[in-house]
Amino acid sequence: MSITDSLQIHVNSKHANFYNNNLTSDCEFSLPNIELVDGHYIYLSIPHVIIPYSFYNIISTNNTLSITQNSIEQIITIPVGNMNAYTLMNYLTLMISNTTATYNTSSNKFTLTNSLYDFTINSSSTCLELLGFTGNNTSTSKILTSNNSINLSRVHCICLSSSTFQTNNVLATLPNNGTILCSIPVGQNPPFGLISHMSNNGFKTNTFENSLSSIHLKLIDQNGMPIDLNGNHFSATIQIDSVKFIE
Repeated sequence: MSITDSLQIHVNSKHANFYNNNLTSDCEFSLPNIELVDGHYIYLSIPHVIIPYSFYNIISTNNTLSITQNSIEQIITIPVGNMNAYTLMNYLTLMISNTTATYNTSSNKFTLTNSLYDFTINSSSTCLELLGFTGNNTSTSKILTSNNSINLSRVHCICLSSSTFQTNNVLATLPNNGTILCSIPVGQNPPFGLISHMSNNGFKTNTFENSLSSIHLKLIDQNGMPIDLNGNHFSATIQIDSVKFIE
């Protein structure tokens, strides 16, 4: 691979020309027209990304709890936002009738204790993974402990993707969608801070194109679902290398 020229484009979603689905994490940018000489391809890399940790671990698709006690079903809606184990524990205690929730730091599990009845957490609940449960779960002697460790880390990594190119870089959950440019670990970053990712591995993606006048950028999670930045904006550095095509 013989690189003949390079340039960097610095973008911020605040200045995007268009937002898809009203998400600041899914946007289109118009660029000054970039045209390579014949026999060259655009190799693209992402040296730097800054993303606000403004997305939530509890969203509208994982926040309902269906629990049955004394043959009566109670449906609880957990507020959308960022909760830790203790704020969620306190909310469950407040909202579930006759029940106290406790959190074990050693096992990372919740235990629910009912003062009057045995009870069942129903499989129709969308928050099962959050609470460490799978399927229907019924208490014994009015006590029920999570099957698994609770999981409040809904987003493990953020993939920066682009439908502008078919990169052949795939996300395993979307094997037929080769649009991934890079993956950014969330790691130990605290909610409402900034996730800053510097790439030093030298990886470049061949776009098999020799011109570029616009680019689409979208943030998705490890399951291929859009990241909602709740109106905040991300920044990225796009590096374009002109590489001579060798037959």
